[in-house]
Amino acid sequence: MEACIFAAGGGSGGTIIRGYWSAEPERQEEVRRLATLAEQIGHSLPGIALASDQRYRETTLAITSSDETLPEQRTIERIVYLLRTSGARTTINSLWILGWLGGFDKLAMTRRLMAEVFALDIEAERQAFLYVGDSLNDEPMFGFFENSVGVSTVTRVLGCMSAPPHWITRGPGGIGFNEIAGALLRQ
Repeated sequence: MEACIFAAGGGSGGTIIRGYWSAEPERQEEVRRLATLAEQIGHSLPGIALASDQRYRETTLAITSSDETLPEQRTIERIVYLLRTSGARTTINSLWILGWLGGFDKLAMTRRLMAEVFALDIEAERQAFLYVGDSLNDEPMFGFFENSVGVSTVTRVLGCMSAPPHWITRGPGGIGFNEIAGALLRQ
């Protein structure tokens, strides 16, 4: 759900296109605020850490426990509270508590990506897509795309979703993705 667009194509070198939700001055301020939030949360909650891939994130925080698992529920609730009271939007996936500043989510950025990079109107082409996810942060996509699939681990959060996936695989994670790929190839 990172607020930037990455697209590759054209030969061995490819082209990377980056587009951000916010204009540069606003984005730099959001990055500064997120760094401050990460520091505050880290100091106030022992055993909490940024995800090991945080250095590759530009506009979101991914918070986890120091052993790279989701913390206990009370700690998750505390992190969400700290992020939200600081003006951040939040969601939880199977690995992290995510926090970001700005009006984007996966669906908003997908709309932008498809329009700006691929010249596609996903409203008109909605049936041409298959979306696969596993977490609460996938809910906007599940609600938008009729062809949406949750890998089986999504069942842990179905009770929190108002827009669940239309189908659920038998297998979790990569096994579920392989299950979907196999079904598509058999067609």
